[in-house]
Amino acid sequence: MYIVSIVQGFRRLFQRRSFSLAYRQSLVCCQSLAVVPACALSLLLTLCPLLFCPAQGKGQDQTVQLNKLAVHARQSTVKAKVLGNKMTPQQANDFFDEADELIDRGLEGEARELLLAVCATKLVTARHYRLLSRTYKSEMGDTEKGRPASFYLDKAVALDPNYSEGWMEKAKLALIDGDIDNGLKLINRALACKPAYSGCAHVKANLLATKKQFKEALPWIEQAAQFDPDSASVFRDKGTILENLNRYDEAIAAYKKAYQIKRQDWTIFQIVRCLETQKKYAQGIETLSVLIKDNPSDGEAFRTRARLKAKNKDLQGALRDISQTIELEPTSTSYLERAKIYKQMGDQAHAEADLKKAKNISDSPF
Repeated sequence: MYIVSIVQGFRRLFQRRSFSLAYRQSLVCCQSLAVVPACALSLLLTLCPLLFCPAQGKGQDQTVQLNKLAVHARQSTVKAKVLGNKMTPQQANDFFDEADELIDRGLEGEARELLLAVCATKLVTARHYRLLSRTYKSEMGDTEKGRPASFYLDKAVALDPNYSEGWMEKAKLALIDGDIDNGLKLINRALACKPAYSGCAHVKANLLATKKQFKEALPWIEQAAQFDPDSASVFRDKGTILENLNRYDEAIAAYKKAYQIKRQDWTIFQIVRCLETQKKYAQGIETLSVLIKDNPSDGEAFRTRARLKAKNKDLQGALRDISQTIELEPTSTSYLERAKIYKQMGDQAHAEADLKKAKNISDSPF
């Protein structure tokens, strides 16, 4: 349900002229779900910068460096093909490391060609197949025809049934596909390997959280935090699990840790949601004010602060904030929210005017 809701948020991108507005509305879509499960939120946070944020120009030096990596990758691919079964284990490892770096730098196509050349030799290992599967996997899962990501992961675990990371990656695909029961079977298989890959704890926590088994998920996410104390996603997911257990102060601490590791606006909204649930409106307003100071064009932050100010009986402050939201994002929802504030203030004339504007926007085909 959650994955589908987020994908619907993405579709708004192609229905609207403003990318930033579509991003905001996808966040609102997630907020309406109350507490977004870890896997769905992670998916959103990963995709949003790619889909909704304007592309930033890369420096000339970085472009030159990427071009050099791509040229070297093509040379390595030719070399790997020429070597064939004469390739040494060291050369196979070196090709793996090069492909891994290529993927990290966004050169999946070059990495794929290099890995295909290595995988055609007798030096292929399970981790070569696992890395090759990554070149086919998108953030939406194994979406290419024939499901090549799954195909190569199957080859990885067939070659080495004790390859924990291979089973874990299969579990992650099942999670994205929404096949949670199968995902749990796969992650348990990964955990049974000796040694089990450290990332398995995080995946199991996400699977359990998606089934709303938050109490069972908590020890796994705590274990993941011990394994990877510098991972923002781990602490963000820990916060989500704690929030669902109504342990709000602990959730806020986890979210703050995630934000300290990696500054992401959505994490601030999660903190504010916890404060709002506890009716700590003043603290929520203060937290949002810091975000607005850093980004005065954040319409969603103004909208959320307006809601908190209204709950805190500051109707004039709420009116100013929602009016600023309308300046930034003149949507039907924004006008409806301002109409509600006008009604609370007893200003029926302005409320009716905003209701008409909201209707006109809703009726517009654009």
